[in-house]
Amino acid sequence: MTRPFRVVLILTCAVILLALLVLSPGLLDRPAAAATPPPAVSGGARIDEPRANATVRGTVRIMGTASVPNFQRYVIGIKGPGSNSFNDVGGGNQPVVNGLLYEWVTNPRDFPDGQYTIRLRAVKNDGNYDEVTVTVRVDNSSTPTPVVTPTPTPGGATPTKAPSPTPIVVATPAVIGVVPTATPAPTRPPATPTPLFGIDVAKIVDPTPWVQAFTTGMVLAAALIAFVFALFIARALLRWRP
Repeated sequence: MTRPFRVVLILTCAVILLALLVLSPGLLDRPAAAATPPPAVSGGARIDEPRANATVRGTVRIMGTASVPNFQRYVIGIKGPGSNSFNDVGGGNQPVVNGLLYEWVTNPRDFPDGQYTIRLRAVKNDGNYDEVTVTVRVDNSSTPTPVVTPTPTPGGATPTKAPSPTPIVVATPAVIGVVPTATPAPTRPPATPTPLFGIDVAKIVDPTPWVQAFTTGMVLAAALIAFVFALFIARALLRWRP
């Protein structure tokens, strides 16, 4: 390999490295997508939904699996804020695989807002069991107030009104009012996991900035090579004599 071509190769590599380091700002500073916690599993007991640290309200469908050898029953327990014991709220005598385990109604009277722990026990005939727990947060503060429908009069009879004289109708100007709009309650953003050692792997493996930087580097390298070859051609033309 001749010296001019070695110089061109070195300059090309330098331009590509420069493009990767300088022309891709913010490559390691972009926020990563929030990771979804995996299902809670312990032997034959698994809770698929809700996931750990989820915010729930209203009727919560607890989905998962309760299936162990020599199955006897499964029990759903709930532990509220500040409590050290679980309160069994539901269960069943038949195994459940990837299905509905229990519908938990988080009414504010019995379950005020706060942190709760859901426990699933899959009990065997010998009394042993597989157990798994999931911690969630109940937040019914943003639940809209239900509209109360008036109850019809018992008996179905409609009272008859006594005849009254026809009133004189006087036209009054209509008053146009502004109907206030309900302000939606603020929602809590999902928790963002802390990157390991200050480096987010999801940002590094994103190919978009690398492809852009590589393309820019290749364009600059091609322009540099063309410039060097133009110098060689100009030099050859200056030395050539008819």
